[in-house]
Amino acid sequence: MNRRAFIVGAAALLPAPLAAEAQQKAAIGVIDASAPPAAPRFYPSFWKRLNELGWREGENLTAATRGAGGDIERIEALAAELVRMNVNVIAMDSGTFARRVQENVTRTVPICVAGGDLQQTRAVTNLARPEGNITGVQVLQADLAGKRLALLKEIVPDLTRVGVLVQKRDAPVNIAVLRATDDAARRLGLQLYTLEAQHPDDVDRVFSILTNAGARGLVVVNNPSTIKNRQKIVALAAKARVVTIYEYRDWSEAGGLLAYGPVLSEVWRQLADCVDRILRGAKPADVPVQQPSKFELVINLKTAKALGLTMPPSLLLRADQMIE
Repeated sequence: MNRRAFIVGAAALLPAPLAAEAQQKAAIGVIDASAPPAAPRFYPSFWKRLNELGWREGENLTAATRGAGGDIERIEALAAELVRMNVNVIAMDSGTFARRVQENVTRTVPICVAGGDLQQTRAVTNLARPEGNITGVQVLQADLAGKRLALLKEIVPDLTRVGVLVQKRDAPVNIAVLRATDDAARRLGLQLYTLEAQHPDDVDRVFSILTNAGARGLVVVNNPSTIKNRQKIVALAAKARVVTIYEYRDWSEAGGLLAYGPVLSEVWRQLADCVDRILRGAKPADVPVQQPSKFELVINLKTAKALGLTMPPSLLLRADQMIE
């Protein structure tokens, strides 16, 4: 084999990002919709998965991470900043905001997003072959609405009135969730109260309404404002003695009674897989939208005890984790 053929053959054996490193580093922009601007983060399993795939910041990857603090307008400005930095792909954690970025900032820079119903928000139409510049992971919370209400009913068998808390009821990402929750409430014989909390003061009003209505249960939907007010919501739920279920384990880790939903660490790993494929040259249309495959039930036993609740043994057996 001549020297030139040997060099070409050896280069072909290198992992794609490392082989490309001699030309230039790949660049990604990351927007954490809920993180405060002064302390942008994103999710550890996302970065860990990128490392497993051969991407290492400072070696063959540059990453600009931004926190938006739940502010829609700030998210668009941050996305525009990242586009000006010529990033190869933007990673986000909100399907609604990704659609806004697509409409108002860029239709060309690929966006990998882990979010709610990407079809409902019109971020993606064809899951198998996305037709725009957005792909990623779709978390269909509407499919889990009935399960969450059934869990509340299992804990409180005589439950008759229950609330569902969202940021805005007419937000595209919430429409399907509220419709499914309403259908499930009717099947279970529950009277449903749909409540909005766009600002911190709204949270106090929500629990006042629940108390006056005699509602003993609450489902909290993950929206930017509810995430931003997590500690206040958890504290007021405990004070009002409202049996509350959330979508993700981080709520239970913060003191929330119960959480049922996708395993978030796996969702962020799937998002990293999406980013990896884009960095290796795939177009969004070549990267089908994925869906979570792992779900978990997390119970905070300390909170249950404070509420005077005795968890059904069958529920404890099904729990993936119990926080004591």
